[in-house]
Order: sequence, then C-alpha cells, then structure tokens
Amino acid sequence: MNPSFESIMEKMIPEINFLTVSGTSIRPGSVLESLEKDIEYGYLPTYLKQVPGFRDKNFDTVEGPYDIQMENIKGEAEYGAAATFMKMIGLKFDVNKKYKLKFEITDIIAKRFKEDIYPMDIEIALKYLRKHNRQAYRKLKGHFLVFKVLYANQYKVTVEIEKSGRFEADVNVKSVDVEADANYKKEENSIIVSHNSSVPFGVIGYQIKSTHLTEID
Repeated sequence: MNPSFESIMEKMIPEINFLTVSGTSIRPGSVLESLEKDIEYGYLPTYLKQVPGFRDKNFDTVEGPYDIQMENIKGEAEYGAAATFMKMIGLKFDVNKKYKLKFEITDIIAKRFKEDIYPMDIEIALKYLRKHNRQAYRKLKGHFLVFKVLYANQYKVTVEIEKSGRFEADVNVKSVDVEADANYKKEENSIIVSHNSSVPFGVIGYQIKSTHLTEID
C-alpha cells in the first residue's frame, strides 16, 4: 500500500497539523477553535496591540521555502483519501465521482511573521492579558494559535475516474478544477499547479493552555 500524503508529510514535518477544510483566510496569528474544528476564532495581533511591547510590533507576514530538506513528494490516493487530498490542496471536484490520483509536489512554501515572534513573547502577553483584560484572555485560552501556514506551491495531479468498476483517465481533467488563485494548466489527464499561496494544507502552531503554549503534533 502506498503511503498517504499525510503520512509522508508527518515524517518530513512532525510538527504539522493538517487542516480539515481549505482555510484561505488562515494566516500567522489566526486563532482556531481547535484542531478538530479549524474555524477561525479570532486574530491574536488584535489583542496583542493592547499589550506593552507589542503595540508597535509589526505583524506583517512573508512567504518563503519551508526549512526542510525536500525531495519531490510522490504518492497515490483513491476513493475517500483522494477526495480528502484534493480538498487539502485546493482542488474542486465532482463529489458524485470516485477518483484515483497520482500526485507529485515539487515545492512547499510557508507563510510566517516577517518580524520574529517567539512563543515566549506570546506567553508574556498572555500573562498580561490575564491580569489586565480577562475577557480577551478567556477568549484565547484553550484554542489553537497558528504560527506558520504551509502551502503546496507547485504540484502535479494525474486523475482517473471509476467507471463500470475500473479506473479510467479523466481526459482533459474535466471533473477537477483549481479552487483558488493559482496558475495552472491541464495536460491529458493531469493538472499542473504553480504559485499556490492561497489554499494551505496545514499549519504549525501551539495550543494556548493557561498562559503557556504547548506544541501540538
């Protein structure tokens, strides 16, 4: 059995947390309800602007290669695993069809804070909010804080569809399209995507527990 995309990525990036939906608005500083419900619950810099030492801090973000020794990531997926994979990398597809995919990812990028912000900095801010703004502190406590957002920046997916009990090529990839802003082209039964920095497949971050951040992997 071929390893899944998730298992391949977990070996390369043990700290990764996969998104259950394509969260195009998720960014560094986003506070998610939980890892099981990756719904945006708030944006941390909104609250940090109240904290001395953070009021003039720059929360702009930058994109760049993720710091891993990367080889091309290749694999296969079919049925439910194929549908999950397509959702994660930002492909739209016909939910009434059953798919078999071959994929190759050639570039992964990360979005992070432009100015270095460390977990210790956030913990100091949480202690301040617990003392001076209990309402904000209670809103953040227990949720998941995003530090980095990961994207499959360039990839190729070859698509087959089940017909009469066997898989056949989806000629011209008629049943699959790109969900968000990215460059792409279709060749035979493959779709080739580049410059995808709008649909993330995973995040790296911390659970906010009391005034401490706990890494989740």
